[in-house]
Amino acid sequence: MTVQEIYEQALARASEFSEKVPNTFSVTVARMTQRQEQLFARIAELNRDYTGRDGEVTLIAGVGDSATLDPLPMRVYHVQIGDPGASSYAAGKKVNIVPVDDLDCALAPRATFRDGLFEQVATDLANVTSLTVFYAKRPTELTAGDDVPELPVQFHELLVVDLTKSLVRKTIGLNATSRKEIIEILEVEETELLAAFDNHIINYNYAEVSRFGRTAGG
Repeated sequence: MTVQEIYEQALARASEFSEKVPNTFSVTVARMTQRQEQLFARIAELNRDYTGRDGEVTLIAGVGDSATLDPLPMRVYHVQIGDPGASSYAAGKKVNIVPVDDLDCALAPRATFRDGLFEQVATDLANVTSLTVFYAKRPTELTAGDDVPELPVQFHELLVVDLTKSLVRKTIGLNATSRKEIIEILEVEETELLAAFDNHIINYNYAEVSRFGRTAGG
């Protein structure tokens, strides 16, 4: 479905309960964008490879910005040497991402990842030109009526249900009891859809074999 179609379906569903449903298009599109990002974060937790991408981040003095990746990352899960430059590392060597309060918890090459920036520990990446970053992507912002959400098509209904809930919450004239009952009905529907969604995401790359016995999202 397109953004316009999702908007029209949600508006129609909410209008079954009241004639005073708010219908500002830009506000509803912003809500769709927000919900899609929440669902992509859920995907990244359940199966990091479902929306898996990789890209190069250029290092300048041992620092690189993940904001240069396209599409942007939702969750980074593996980093390795891209172009080793004049360093002694081989391309593909794993870079250990360490917390700033425990820099010595892993061997070189090490880097921290804070506020979207990769920064070398000591001089671990001083001569490295770039990193290859493996990540679960962030969806593109929805802005226009003919945009199509990046969620699996069969689960666009999750955006319809969420937007319907949002419209019902904002509808003037509904008494508290009616509003609560409507939202509860929609939440039951949403819970069922999310269960199917989770199952699809977790089992998408069912053929994958790992010698580490990694489970989805691990």
